[in-house]
Amino acid sequence: MISTASFGHAMAKGITIHNKVLVSNQSRFPLYQNDFGSGVPEWVSPIPVFYANFGSILPVHPSANGGYNIYLTVEKRVMANIIQNKLWNSHVDLVY
Repeated sequence: MISTASFGHAMAKGITIHNKVLVSNQSRFPLYQNDFGSGVPEWVSPIPVFYANFGSILPVHPSANGGYNIYLTVEKRVMANIIQNKLWNSHVDLVY
């Protein structure tokens, strides 16, 4: 059986394009409506395997009253430029 993580890894490796960022918008998926017996999740995130030049957009917990979590994995020099961008910083909170 092929695991989801290995499928995602193969997909990301197959579509890596230099100087581009692949973005997956999952913001409309009902991720916080899943209940596996102990209530809805407190937090959801992409799989913990990070690929270069990849972005993922996920919804925040419903109690947050709207918004998105954006996960970016880019080169250090690119991230340094993003972090210094005043417009970007006026709209986001850097988590890690």
